[in-house]
Amino acid sequence: MRGKLGGGNYGPTAPAVNGPPLGHELVGEIAQLARRERIVLFVGAGVNGGAGLTWKELLKQLLLRGITGTVEPVPSADKRTEILAEIQKEHDTYAQAGIAAILLGENRFTPELRNLIYSRLTQGDGLIRLEAMCAAAAKQPDVRMTELEGDETQQKNFGFLVSLARLCLRSEIGAVVTYNFDTLLELAMQMIADAAGAKRARQPLSISRQTELRGGQAGVDWLPVYHVHGCLPPAGTGTHQLNIPVVLRQEDFARSMQDPYAWEESSQLHFLRSHPGLFFGLSMSDWNILRLLHSAGRDSRPRRLHCVGASPDPLQHELKRRLLAGLGVTYHAAVGKGDKVYADVRGFADALYLELEGKS
Repeated sequence: MRGKLGGGNYGPTAPAVNGPPLGHELVGEIAQLARRERIVLFVGAGVNGGAGLTWKELLKQLLLRGITGTVEPVPSADKRTEILAEIQKEHDTYAQAGIAAILLGENRFTPELRNLIYSRLTQGDGLIRLEAMCAAAAKQPDVRMTELEGDETQQKNFGFLVSLARLCLRSEIGAVVTYNFDTLLELAMQMIADAAGAKRARQPLSISRQTELRGGQAGVDWLPVYHVHGCLPPAGTGTHQLNIPVVLRQEDFARSMQDPYAWEESSQLHFLRSHPGLFFGLSMSDWNILRLLHSAGRDSRPRRLHCVGASPDPLQHELKRRLLAGLGVTYHAAVGKGDKVYADVRGFADALYLELEGKS
């Protein structure tokens, strides 16, 4: 069946897109998979929604800060825009990150990166609004996030993040592999768990090279959140003064791949080969993701990997579907652009949570 995907329509008659639909049957299939074997979530910058910056915007801001603080005399706004456009035209994402690091210097690069990834939460009343949405999610666990009270800005800024955090509190989620440096997902999970009190014992545990693992707290179900590209906790958490290495530049990826036994690499391959997985908030066109899927595909065991995303048009959807099918991933997408498509993808996270709760 082909047709237009309806926003928030996750009942038995949800219409399909040009490919596997984001509808009731898919939700049920993923839920059954999660109940049989705890599923692993792979998440990217898309899950933060308006709570974080896109990679493009993040690199743009890093480069502008580097240009402003390095070039003398300080160039005009038009000149800065011209320099930025030239860098973006000539260099790919990872090379742009390397140029930003050169312009800012090693001592400024990480602090500037940390400030930017939390900027939308720390500016204005962002933290207060996130906490309010998480409290609402805890108090009304059997409704979709779009049905909870809150103004339009709240829903747009933090809706996907809170929906996914609520899903992560389900025991059927076995682990999270995140390619984000921030701990916004863990923060939202913690806020929901705290607001729910004794109703929810599950807590997130951020794992990176800086994590010091100690004896677990009795009675707590820890959800491991693997920061495979590095973790930059917000200021005031005890490690914010450290110049923590992250994997963002070309040389960072080259260095990380030199050690085939590094836990970041081996953990991802283990989850891709041995566990059912669900990708959220990832474009699935990044060469590093494709490299890992190709490496994991050398294993002869059947793959149980699904990706929920968005494609701007039917042609690109079909191309990506075929590409990922060859790598053992079933691609499910809302087709189109704008807030409507974003709401459809986010709605899938809500529908899966409610299905696992038995409230669908």
